[in-house]
Amino acid sequence: MNLSAQGNSGCKIAKTLELLCYTVRDIIKYHKETGLIAVKQCFKRNSAITDAELRILEHLVKKTHRIHRSRVIRIKSEAYNIDCLRTKVKFPASIMVWSSMSSSSVDRLYFADGIINAYKYIEILEQHLLSTIESLELDGKKRVFQQDSAPCHSARKVKVCMTENNLKTLPWVSSSPDLSPIETLWSRMKKKLREHPAQTLNDLKHRLQEIWDLCALDEYKALVDTMPSRIEAVLKHKGGATQW
Repeated sequence: MNLSAQGNSGCKIAKTLELLCYTVRDIIKYHKETGLIAVKQCFKRNSAITDAELRILEHLVKKTHRIHRSRVIRIKSEAYNIDCLRTKVKFPASIMVWSSMSSSSVDRLYFADGIINAYKYIEILEQHLLSTIESLELDGKKRVFQQDSAPCHSARKVKVCMTENNLKTLPWVSSSPDLSPIETLWSRMKKKLREHPAQTLNDLKHRLQEIWDLCALDEYKALVDTMPSRIEAVLKHKGGATQW
């Protein structure tokens, strides 16, 4: 207040005291109105955890460096610790895979080179699906083949092939994977593959077949048994997303 009484402006006082201009002006205004100089009390949020819990959390972070898919919990000094870094394959191996499943078995994986077009898909059906159906002795009147509406699945040549081989298909909802039990198996395979990523194409094929062969009979039987519930859910949500 002495600086203000000497005729100094608010900004000059702020520069001298290394404060903000509006802070000094508010203090001077408050003093003129009340004759007092009050320090505004800052609100401090109470901590949701105790000091003991905070120490335990710090210990866990330092000990385990809990790694999430998108970030690593660490302190500043641990930026380049080996257990705080996550390696990533820049160009991971990838391949097109096809297979089929029923309530009683799953077929082996078929690895396709390049894109699967209508001609290649017909080759897959004739060499793999038909032989699987024959080996399982599935009743032609009761069996229903399920596939999505990918271009190679809905091509005219493919439809002719299915008609000639008595393959009745389930009508498919556009842009919806919700009806497909095999999508659950693909998802589980991807999750397990992320735990031990393949570095080469041959290694990828080996890992995929290895994971696929671990599927238990009751697992894919349970998935097929969910079909009535899946269809009911899709109808209820008018083709939209469901719990599946």
